[in-house]
Parts: sequence; structure tokens; C-alpha cells
Amino acid sequence: MKTNVPYCVVIICVVSLLSARLSAQNLVTNSGFSSGFTGWSTNCTYELNSEAVYGGNSSTNMTTEIDMERCINQQMCILSGTTYTLSFKGSRRTSGTVPASPGITIKVTGVSSGTQYINVNKTYSNTTFAFTTQTYSFTVPANSADKKVNIEFLHYNNTTTFGVILDDIELYSSATFSINGAAAPTYNINSTYKVDNVPSSGVIYNWNFVDNATPLTSTAAVPSVKWSTKGPRTITVALGNGSCSVTTLSKAIVVDGPLPVTLTDFRVTNGNSNVQLSWTTQQENNNRHFVIERSSDGYRFDSIGIIAGTNTAVVHHYVFTDKNTMSGTSYYRLRQVDYDNATLLSAIVTVSARNSDNTTAQLYPNPAHEVLYCNFINSRGGTVTMQVASTAGIIVWQQQKEYSAGSNKAVIATQSLTRGIYYLQIADASGQQTVRTFSVL
Repeated sequence: MKTNVPYCVVIICVVSLLSARLSAQNLVTNSGFSSGFTGWSTNCTYELNSEAVYGGNSSTNMTTEIDMERCINQQMCILSGTTYTLSFKGSRRTSGTVPASPGITIKVTGVSSGTQYINVNKTYSNTTFAFTTQTYSFTVPANSADKKVNIEFLHYNNTTTFGVILDDIELYSSATFSINGAAAPTYNINSTYKVDNVPSSGVIYNWNFVDNATPLTSTAAVPSVKWSTKGPRTITVALGNGSCSVTTLSKAIVVDGPLPVTLTDFRVTNGNSNVQLSWTTQQENNNRHFVIERSSDGYRFDSIGIIAGTNTAVVHHYVFTDKNTMSGTSYYRLRQVDYDNATLLSAIVTVSARNSDNTTAQLYPNPAHEVLYCNFINSRGGTVTMQVASTAGIIVWQQQKEYSAGSNKAVIATQSLTRGIYYLQIADASGQQTVRTFSVL
């Protein structure tokens, strides 16, 4: 027995340091020994001290020693069909009469099957105290009977009571489990959620969608849920294997109301003595009316008319005729007004003093996922400018490209766009513009 190193029974909790260094999905209880030996077992004896006792610099970072008298082990729940990574920090002790190359044996064993997933030896010969990180990976077969594994650290190549110092022992899935689903679901509309990177079978789910959700809880792998009120929430799912709970995941969401109006098309057409504006809504909610606004410079707008909203969930077409047209280029936009007086502006469309709409466009697929295709007919060749704008009027994509007269096709990448409604504005060489609306899921 060693006599010059006291057994430490003081538990020092260094919360900020611990949270910074441990993996979010670490399955090991008390990885850094900040809670003494809570969670750990032994067939030998324990030893707990700050690393400074063993030659390190920190007098607060708690560590354990593995030598001929000390060993530790811990069992933890796992999912079959999953690859795991075992990680830990180790250093040769440098205070006291330490062998030149003390070592440890690392074992990971299936509790039910007895399978040795890991059984390796590691020696340390550093002369200055310094932790190095070791990692080992193993896969639990999909048909394994193991619901738990036992990790164990034993002495190796050492017959003394001065050995290897361990810290930050972790076991985690090599592929990160995460909740996949809408971060901003619409209330009273169903949204689905699932967990990425889990095995295809053998997983038990326990979802909790908290207040005002239907359902409140679910055991489905891909549940569908809706909320009756708006606001921030944190949804959770506990993953189990039918014998014990493996880990719990969480996702912060904000349940929001539907857009007051889904505008799917907005265009202007010149007549002989007037300009006709037409737009289409796919659904309306809390929509009082549209204010039609016009500008000669694209910055200062005046109201030229009002059309009441319909507040229907079906497609509705609107038409407004500007009989007092201006010479040159005119700029038009719609101001949608809610019953609570909140407003939302459309994209701006322009029209020049001409009698035909030379550019028409069809978009597909709509809603878009990773790419949007635009088939358009341009009666004049030359440069065509395309811009994609958000409902807030922010340009998120644009291009200028030469197109021939006739039928053309443009490809717009949408994988980087967030979920929502967007406007595609197409301007031909003469300045005639067409606006189409599309959504991204």
C-alpha cells in the first residue's frame, strides 16, 4: 500500500469546465469524477485526487489512478446496430517512484453476450505530466442481445501502486442522434418529427411535446403533432432499448401563427390606356384588405386603391385597374393589412409604357426543396435579370444572363434558403417584369 498519497474524499464540482469538455450525448455517468465515484463500480479499490497530486498542474481537476490496487468499471445502456466511440484521457503519473512504462487494459464487454468489443493494452512513458486522448470504436450488431456494455480499466505492465492517471472517460454514438423536424411549426397544423442516425429497429421512443399539443406524448418513431397555441417550447424524446433508457434528446422550437396571406402570383400588364394588376392568394387568414401602391422611382409610394380581402382557405384571384397611368416606368406593390393593423409588403413589380407582357414564367416543383426550375418565354433576346426576394423584401439570390428569344429554362438552387415564401422577379431586356411566388420546405 502507498502511504505518501492521501485518499481524497472531497468532491469538487467544476461545472463550467465539465460542461465544456464532455460530449453532449456521452453515456458515461460522472465522466470527469467531479462527483467522486458516483456511477462507478470496482472489484479493486478507488483512488480519487486532483491531478496536482500525481504531477499535474490543476489542484481542482479530479482524476483517478489505475495501478495494481486500483481499477474501475461502469455499465451503460446502448442501442444494438450502433457504432460507439470510447474516449478518455490518460497520463503516466510523474510524482513518486513510477515505473518507466506503466499501462492499463481497456475492456468493453457486452453484459448479456459476454462479447469482448474492446480488449486492448496501452502503456504510458511520458516523463512530464500530460494527458493524451485515446479513442476506440466498436459496433454492437443489430441482432445483439446486449442492452448494456461494461467498460473497465485495469492495470497492465505494472506491479506497483504508482500507475496511470485517467480523466474524462466518455462513451457516445459515433453518429450524433438529433431530432429532425420543423423549428417553427405553424399552430393547428400537423408537423412530423423523427430522430436522425438511430438504428432502423430496436429503438423505443418516448416523445414529450409539452403544453397545448395534440398528442402531448407519443411512442411513434415518426409522430405527427400540432399545437393549439403559439410560443416557444422544448420538445424531448427519450430513446430506450426495451430494457433501459439510453439517452434523451431535446429540440427548441417556436410555434408560430400562419402567414396572414399566401401570395402565389402578382403581375402587371399594360393596356392601351391603363395598367392592370392581378394577383392570386392560396389562403388568407385575418386579412382585412390590400392597399395598392404605386411609385415613379421605386422608393416613394402612394396609395391608389383598396380591395377587401376574402379570408378564405381556397385560391382567390384579384384584379385592379390603374386608369391614371404614368409615363415611363411605374412601380407597384401590395400592402396587405391584417385586422389588427399589422402589414406585410409584397415584392415590387414594374411596368413600362408598352402594350404587351413579353415574359411569362412557370415554376416547378412548387414547393421547392433543393432546386427550383423556371420555364419562361421571352419574346426578345438579351439580358434577363432574375431576383429571388423574401417576404421582407430581402434579395437572397440574383443573376443576370443572356437568353435567346423564345423558350428558356433557368435553374435556381434553393437548398440554402430557409423554409418560407419567396418571390421570383424576372425582368427582360426592355424592363418588363413578371413576379411569381414559390415556397421552400
